[in-house]
Amino acid sequence: MGKHPVWTSTFASLRNRNFRLFSIGMLFSFTALQMQTLTVNYIVYQLAGTAKAIGYVSAASGFSMLLFSFAGGIAADRLPKRNLMAMSQAAIALVTLALGVLIATKMVQVGHIFVFSIIFGILSAFNMTARQSYMADLVGVKSMTNAQALIAGNMSITRIIGPAAAGLLIGLFGASPVFFIKATAHCLFVVLLLLIPVKGQASLSSRSILGDAIDGLRYLRRDRKILDLLLLGIVPIIFGVPYINFLPVFQKVVFHVGPSELGLMMSITGVGAIVGSLAMAVLSESRKKGRILFVTGAGFGASLLLFAITAGMGNFPASLVMLALVGATGTAFMALNSALVQIITPPEMHGRVQGVFIAALGLTSLGGLPMGMLVDAIGPSLTMGLFGAVTMVFVIVMVLARPSLRHL
Repeated sequence: MGKHPVWTSTFASLRNRNFRLFSIGMLFSFTALQMQTLTVNYIVYQLAGTAKAIGYVSAASGFSMLLFSFAGGIAADRLPKRNLMAMSQAAIALVTLALGVLIATKMVQVGHIFVFSIIFGILSAFNMTARQSYMADLVGVKSMTNAQALIAGNMSITRIIGPAAAGLLIGLFGASPVFFIKATAHCLFVVLLLLIPVKGQASLSSRSILGDAIDGLRYLRRDRKILDLLLLGIVPIIFGVPYINFLPVFQKVVFHVGPSELGLMMSITGVGAIVGSLAMAVLSESRKKGRILFVTGAGFGASLLLFAITAGMGNFPASLVMLALVGATGTAFMALNSALVQIITPPEMHGRVQGVFIAALGLTSLGGLPMGMLVDAIGPSLTMGLFGAVTMVFVIVMVLARPSLRHL
């Protein structure tokens, strides 16, 4: 009897019919994204032969996302979020289909993928800000932490399914089927979104778009907790998250294994991420969210450092264990950070604040460029260890400099 309340509270948000539909759609979309991430990095490394090329392609997506994320946030506050998501998902499907045709006809070049990444980053800026700010409309503020953790768990499952499926497809049929499947997945998400009634109110402001932007920036300057949370989320995202783009380099240069093992490396991070997201769902009612945030953030940096050490030793099984820890701590940290930002932010500001948060995700891709250059210059293991150490030290410094965040 004691276990039943924990089990039901862990999956409480799934009792909401609209959230269930949204979660299924996210499962399709996230799986497609994970397949794309592995496949694009694999193709670029095969065509160019340098980690720097992966960094440039990653930076193209990140820079465009960074430029357009705040505009996406304004759009999310002024327009129905569900409709904005559906339109951007449909556009992503069309662009993905075009890239798949280029790959199937063997016409693809790194330049094509670079342009695709720019367009994908722009569309993602609008899609992701609408998606993140839509969560409160779907489940309410009280269920935000639980819902965010379950969505993180959803994404974690796709980090197992997506890379493994992509690696298998590449090995058997080449890269183009991955993009055709991805386009189909986005279309399925559009259908599911249209089954959900428009939730919440679009803040169709009588002010100008510039006025809405200024209001959003003034709010961010006023609310120190939001600024601290955004900063706490941004730095680990820039220095920690780009590791996923360079697993193909570890596959080929460090471990000397094939595409199947690359899929395993990415999938094992998903196994850890499922554990981390379920732990966050269980702890969603905890009154010590600030302390959990700092522990998972520092743990994310520490586990990256440990992965770099084990990889440098050439120990593939131990590196898989470390990647599982990276997935668990990183997912828990980012899910909780995002939930706290949405809980504190007033509803009329959700889109604009999430626009700033999505800009941080754009910085993730930009962080891939210096990481790629360092990988080429000093090697992948040393680079990953350096970035992991920076992430860990930063979180510890934030603990000391902003004690109020520990009491969230």
